[in-house]
Amino acid sequence: DAHAERYLAGLLANPEGRCWVALDGRDVCGALFAHRRVWWSGNECFIDECFIAPDWQGNGLGRWLVDTVSAELAAEGVTLLSLLTMRQLPAASFYRHLGFTPQPDCHLFWRKTD
Repeated sequence: DAHAERYLAGLLANPEGRCWVALDGRDVCGALFAHRRVWWSGNECFIDECFIAPDWQGNGLGRWLVDTVSAELAAEGVTLLSLLTMRQLPAASFYRHLGFTPQPDCHLFWRKTD
């Protein structure tokens, strides 16, 4: 859809933005969009989006994608992967399973501009 295309194009427009894609032939099975940044923790990469197509979920592809990205970034000097997700979504347990640690002292704040 047009909104999704604009959103993903915006992620890729970031000069520090990167995208890794898992393919089965010409079919997209999953992708991870992220951007590097210098943060308090050092040289980190923030995962903006990570998705695995429903038919490919539960077979290790998500782990493979995150582990592959992590190894590539570590070789480039990135010391930390970070991300945001909602506690109640399945993604939260997926990331915990991969060794990501929830930060209980962090809060997400937002405010409408109107």
